Amino acid sequence: MRALAGARREAVREQRQAAPLRPAGLRQLVAELNDDDLGRRDAAMLSTLYMLALRRSELVEIDFAARGDGLGVLRMTDDGLELELLRSKGSQEKPATVAVDRAHNPRAFAALEAWLRHAQIAPGTPLFRRIHPRGGIGGRITADGVNRAVKAAVRRYYLSTGTDADTAERLAARFSGHSGRVGLIVASKEGGAADSDIAATTRHKSLQMIKRYGEAAEQRLRAPHRLRGVGL
Repeated sequence: MRALAGARREAVREQRQAAPLRPAGLRQLVAELNDDDLGRRDAAMLSTLYMLALRRSELVEIDFAARGDGLGVLRMTDDGLELELLRSKGSQEKPATVAVDRAHNPRAFAALEAWLRHAQIAPGTPLFRRIHPRGGIGGRITADGVNRAVKAAVRRYYLSTGTDADTAERLAARFSGHSGRVGLIVASKEGGAADSDIAATTRHKSLQMIKRYGEAAEQRLRAPHRLRGVGL
């Protein structure tokens, strides 16, 4: 609850971008998800959005292990995974590849592999699916479905911590299918990563968007209040 508490403080201000899903808060959120179709799917989906810094439009096009009718293929390797995006917002003319190692993302890999086993995702089929309200796993999830799923998962998390329903709804409304991508950028900036290194994963052609998403993190990182005798 504490790791997502920033959303409470910032909710009173106009927010023009999706609230970031930071790793600490994401770990807590995933830990609270149920061991069922919805919980397994959401744990893997939220982890993948963050780990690969994906747009929701990219996530919904991913097939597992082999090309199906989507525009992306996620392949597991001995030491990590590789995602090939045949076409994306940032690369319309040639494929883009995102490679992530297992060693630095053990929880994300565990969530993803648990979903693959649970849903029995076969090669050449959609990686992320709809979950029917009455139970059961359906076909490829839509971009709007990703947005709704992220908000619903965050709302369930807040409710699990004792937050009242109205507040949980208000806080969850700030998150979207873009929150994982924004979260990786913010966490990377807070960790001191160079914008160009972040762009290697996010695939931004211009560093301006990274600077925009990470502006507050950059200010905190460079704030003079960190110096001895300055902070109140």
